[in-house]
Amino acid sequence: MSRRLVVSIVIATALVSTASAAFAFNGKRGGFILGFGAGASMTSYKYSYDSGFTQDASSDGTSDRESKFGIGTDFKIGGGFNDQFLLYYVNRVAWFKDGVTLAHTVGLLGASYYLKTDAPAWYVVGAIGMSTWDAPFESSSTSLTGFGLSGGVGYEFTKHWSLEATLNWGKPSENDTEVNAISVMVNVFGLAY
Repeated sequence: MSRRLVVSIVIATALVSTASAAFAFNGKRGGFILGFGAGASMTSYKYSYDSGFTQDASSDGTSDRESKFGIGTDFKIGGGFNDQFLLYYVNRVAWFKDGVTLAHTVGLLGASYYLKTDAPAWYVVGAIGMSTWDAPFESSSTSLTGFGLSGGVGYEFTKHWSLEATLNWGKPSENDTEVNAISVMVNVFGLAY
């Protein structure tokens, strides 16, 4: 993803957030929003690597796909154009243990569309941007970055509270190492508006 596109997305999200701050926390989704969710996650991943030796293909490879259960977190900040369409910065993280604590993150520009203006209401979510793969609590860890996508559904069962399920895909890489990761998250989500 080009640097120019990332900067444009961040600026657009900041403008929506700033413009809607005057309508912050008025009980309507059309205005400033701030939310956090937590729940369960399952991450499936495999590594691909290239040793850099073109003569010896046996030193290149792909690992077997592994799956790990863990904790999922979700953060959103942005604004609503009205009570049904929201645009925001999003950061979805699947945390799990594989010897060390690993984090598969997908996020940047997210959107939600609610089928009704008031709770209870079903809604769909989507995000496009970056994906990272990291061992954040290890001092010698290198973070892998790449393209990421996310999509899912939610149900706002009462005002400000919902249950949200997302499928998050990313292909972060660094040098000759690449991770193809898919995380499924089911979170209880609180959204202030």
